Amino acid sequence: MPTRATVLGLLALAAVAAPAAWVLALPRRRRDNVLRTLVFESVLGYAALRMLEPPAGAEPHRRTEREPPLSSGPFEVLVVPSLQDNYAYVVADRDQGTAVIIDPSDAKAIFEVLREHSLRPLAILNTHKHWDHCSGNLRIVAKFPGIDVYGSALDFGALSLNRLFQRTTHFVVDNDVLTIGRFVFRVILAPCHTRGSSHGRNRIPSGDAPQSINMLDLDPARARELSESLVPVPTSLTDWHPFAPSLFTGDTLMTAGCGRFFEAESAYDMHQIAARLIATLPPDTNLFPGHEYSIANLAFARLLEPGNFTLQLKFKQAEDAAWLRTAMVPTTLQEEALYNPFLRLDARGRRGELWRNVMRQAALLRASDSTEPILDVVRRETVAACAAHGLTGSTLDEAIAIGCLRALKDRCRFKDGKAEL
Repeated sequence: MPTRATVLGLLALAAVAAPAAWVLALPRRRRDNVLRTLVFESVLGYAALRMLEPPAGAEPHRRTEREPPLSSGPFEVLVVPSLQDNYAYVVADRDQGTAVIIDPSDAKAIFEVLREHSLRPLAILNTHKHWDHCSGNLRIVAKFPGIDVYGSALDFGALSLNRLFQRTTHFVVDNDVLTIGRFVFRVILAPCHTRGSSHGRNRIPSGDAPQSINMLDLDPARARELSESLVPVPTSLTDWHPFAPSLFTGDTLMTAGCGRFFEAESAYDMHQIAARLIATLPPDTNLFPGHEYSIANLAFARLLEPGNFTLQLKFKQAEDAAWLRTAMVPTTLQEEALYNPFLRLDARGRRGELWRNVMRQAALLRASDSTEPILDVVRRETVAACAAHGLTGSTLDEAIAIGCLRALKDRCRFKDGKAEL
């Protein structure tokens, strides 16, 4: 006769196995959504991430060496490699000894930077709700009581158990201006990677959406007034414009790529995000993404645009940076427009190499969980979404092309230094 311990063990095994079997039996897209929610948005995901954190003093991803701060007068941006491939940032006011922390996932790495530079944090800014961008909040708030924590109202405002760990105190919306010490941030909401709801229509459809990009506006005149002379900028493989605005993009825009469209209404969301950034921000805006995906993203872009010489040079630069253990941030908006395929799909260039290759591959390759080509599935979904906004013509064509590009990227595999579809 089985013992009580055996029975309890079997019941526990069944409690785990039954939901796992149910999830594995789901269609691929729905299964991916369930797993994503479990890993990135549930308390279980938070606990798992804490267990997988590297110990204090461990080398960061790619063994990236901590570089000198990127300086703009009295202000500095410190890049903090975290977890497997994340970047957190500490934006410092050197004269005041204060700082703002952006997307802390590993609190231990943040504490080390604050201690090394004798900084007192004033606030935390979270670009979105996934644990690999905010799991450090709880420990930072515990160490620095009273610190402000900012996050999108639609990503962080819902009542849930997660709020015990996120500790958000201020819920922001599009175009909010945050004055924190001598720092000035403007919030740009970008619904695509995450989305709390879809409502309203402004110049950016679904403008009240949660995915937030925080722009640190270091005004040139103000920065020069605060500093008699520029602090020398350290030599690196990346392009830093000390008196241009800085955009902390989380998982929306990456070096040579963008984040997955987890909660996008359609690919039109990403089309509008790209159009808005290009139209409203200076070309020399510094871009600070939330992950180190540069080699894989550039390898994928090379598959579709092999004749782009700038892209080939950037890929070699990324390889050199990995060998030299150097972070591949920041880039600039102008630079990304030369090789980031998600910023380059313009209907006026539909005869160009990138457009032709994207549409050709999307017509040939089958969509996941479907017998139809990627192009047919994306076109059907995007046309339906754009019809609600009365959109046709070139705008619709570009949104379809971006959707096909994202679907191709999602199925791309990076192995032995090469990308394969």
